Amino acid sequence: MATLSLDDAREYVFPLLHVKADAEKNGVFADDSVYLGTAFFVTKKGDAIASAHTIPAPQDLPAGRRLIAVVVIDGKQTPCWINYVAVFNELDLALVKVNLQSTRFLNVSFETVSNGVDVALVGIPDHSTMGKGRQMRTLKGHVTLSGETLELSVAVPAGMSGAPVFSGTNVVAYAVGVARSEALEELIEEEVTEKKTGETFKRRTEVKRVIHYGIARPFSVLKEVKQPVLEGRTLSEFIQFQNREP
Repeated sequence: MATLSLDDAREYVFPLLHVKADAEKNGVFADDSVYLGTAFFVTKKGDAIASAHTIPAPQDLPAGRRLIAVVVIDGKQTPCWINYVAVFNELDLALVKVNLQSTRFLNVSFETVSNGVDVALVGIPDHSTMGKGRQMRTLKGHVTLSGETLELSVAVPAGMSGAPVFSGTNVVAYAVGVARSEALEELIEEEVTEKKTGETFKRRTEVKRVIHYGIARPFSVLKEVKQPVLEGRTLSEFIQFQNREP
């Protein structure tokens, strides 16, 4: 398997936020930001993939606030406006256009992903570590169940919804959340005597084993789906069209 190597993953994978914006000065007040999730570029023209549930509906976005992406350009974090968003709720997919003329992008594969395939996720969780704020993470695991969604052996932390899921150097899916599985491991019964009343009763204690699985949506389920908002193209055709040579 080819090894994934990115010069700086932050040029491809980035956080989405909504911020208070100064329309007159075209300014951004980053200290008043609300973190939404992770996105990644799939075309050289600034088109990116995110998870739909991380994007607020227009009526839910407070007045005076706008969506932005924070992309690393030439080693510097740069806030960029989001020009438009196309949301496909049934797929938990959002196609986001970042206001950049030229971007680096990841290669998307629409081939079927099998059980047992090794995967890696790259994204930005919504938590701070050692007081250093949100930091990009690379998580590795494998596919434990394949179908219209992928179940992963590694959990997806909050904030990493929308993160690219790699198999080798190709992105084969995008993260959408986490599933929790519980199994009864031990059932303990003991007699307990109430000190005040002297009444004796049985108390049952359940010990459960909890497993968290990551959930991702494979691009393979989108391979043949034509989207009206993409002028009748499939997502694969749209990506190829945007990345075509002049």
